[in-house]
This record gives sequence, C-alpha cells and structure tokens, in this order.
Amino acid sequence: VADAAEIPVSSEIQGGKKGFSGFKKKAKTESAPAVRKGAFPMDAPPMSIPAYPVKEERKLDFGKTIISQPDDEVTVVEGCGENPGQHISYILRRANGQKMYLEQNITKIGRESAYVDFYIGDNLQIGRSHAEIIRRGQDFFIKDNNSKNHTYVNGRMVVGEELVQLKAGDTITLANEMFEYHEI
Repeated sequence: VADAAEIPVSSEIQGGKKGFSGFKKKAKTESAPAVRKGAFPMDAPPMSIPAYPVKEERKLDFGKTIISQPDDEVTVVEGCGENPGQHISYILRRANGQKMYLEQNITKIGRESAYVDFYIGDNLQIGRSHAEIIRRGQDFFIKDNNSKNHTYVNGRMVVGEELVQLKAGDTITLANEMFEYHEI
C-alpha cells in the first residue's frame, strides 16, 4: 500500500475560524421565572377581595322573540323583542324545510352566498341574486331581480320592478323552487 499523500490544510480550517458546522447549539433548559425572596411571606394571611354592592337588575319587558335553532326548531323567548306589537314573518323552503326570518328591510334570495341573505346553493336554476323581499312598515313585498327563470307569487309572474305584496300562506316560486310565506 502506498503512503498516503499529505493534503495541505489552510490555517483557517485548522485553527482560528470555523464554518457553520463548527458551532454547537447549547441545550435549552426552561426554568421557572425567578421570584424575589421575601416577596410573598409564607406566613402572610390570605388576601381578601373587597365586597362591592350588587345593583338590583331591572327586567325590561319587550314582548316575545322567536328564535330559529340550527335544527329549524322554533323557540319563543320572553322579553327580547324590539317592538312588542310587531309580527314576525318568514319564508319556508319546501324542498328541505329551511326557514328564513325576515328581520331586515331588504332580504336578498339567491345562489351567490356573498351577495344574498337567504343562500340557495344547491339549485342551479336559482339566479345569483334572484329576488328580494322588501319590508315597508308591517308589510312585505317581493321583487324579481330580472332573473332568467323568473319569480312567481301564487302562480302569477312578478314582472320587472313590480312589487307584489305577500300575504300569509302565499306560495312563492323562484325558478323551480317553492317557498311559503308565513306570519306569526
């Protein structure tokens, strides 16, 4: 076997400077934060919390509010409504029993979730912003938004900018999707 040739090594590698491989990380040890001795004497009595006077809560009666639960159950809650004499209206989707309470002045119905309040994404016959239900006082009206497949109330087509007043029990048809208007 021949003698191994000696390879010259620069002084940077031999002695002084080292590359990144020469660094070793120190193991981190987590310790509890330092507590100054004598800050909390062990024989000190327990701290007491000052008692504040409790104000008597007054109940305000606002009538009844109807809340729809995720499983479409209706709950009546006492004392939460804004206007005691105001009736509550909603539309019911016949295909799956989904309810939309009409609480806003304008409720938009359609297939584009970013633009509507009552989203119907599983029916491609419904327009992106198919129709609007508009509140005027205690009355509700429906308007078609120039949809391709039209809006009907009790079989009569809603044309252009026409507002058709809704009455309890009316059947609303958007394209091929049936809804019922209800008042409580």
